[in-house]
Amino acid sequence: MRSSIPQTIVNAILFTKMLYVMRIRSVFAILAFILVPLVPVMYLRLFGMNLVHGLAGALVANIVMVGLNIISDLVYYRKTLKLQDMFVASPLSPVSYVLGFAFSSLLVILPGLLVLIGLIYVVHGIRFGVLLLLCALILTWIMSIALAYMIATRVENPIHIGTASTVTSILLVILPPVYYPLQLIPHPYRLVALIAPTTYPAHLIRSILLGAEDDPSIYW
Repeated sequence: MRSSIPQTIVNAILFTKMLYVMRIRSVFAILAFILVPLVPVMYLRLFGMNLVHGLAGALVANIVMVGLNIISDLVYYRKTLKLQDMFVASPLSPVSYVLGFAFSSLLVILPGLLVLIGLIYVVHGIRFGVLLLLCALILTWIMSIALAYMIATRVENPIHIGTASTVTSILLVILPPVYYPLQLIPHPYRLVALIAPTTYPAHLIRSILLGAEDDPSIYW
């Protein structure tokens, strides 16, 4: 029997609350979402790069960390605790299950996002394009959650979670132009950088804050 839309929303809210309570038990996890993305920013500042470039990359990295964190949770609940089997057998719909993980992760990273946005406001100011900035962050969050589900459904052994998360973070945050401008990459090699989905939101956020040097519509 299919759940009605109101019931699906209610179940998603209740599931979000349950997951959020489980996540915030670790203060260190919340601190990690604030501090870890800021570490590369300090190194960029030492090399004299515009701090806004690093903070824009930190915003994207913060949201990508959510997806990496969800990968471990999804695999752990499915393979170790067998909670996913219980949820499948319960009235909780697949939509409520997905939304619960997505929104609980969003609540966890909100303190980190607010800190980063506050730093951008202090360092550079956010005069225009606030709605565009929020749209870019929301689309990045949706991309991160979708990517996390895709990877989690293909990881069968919980031992491989750490390796999958490390490789994913390197391919999505470290190597692509997330913390540094796309313009630093020579033109013939930019097509390689555009393979990474995180290149687009990072470039969009810089365009919103610093002004677009090219047509940003393709990055949307």
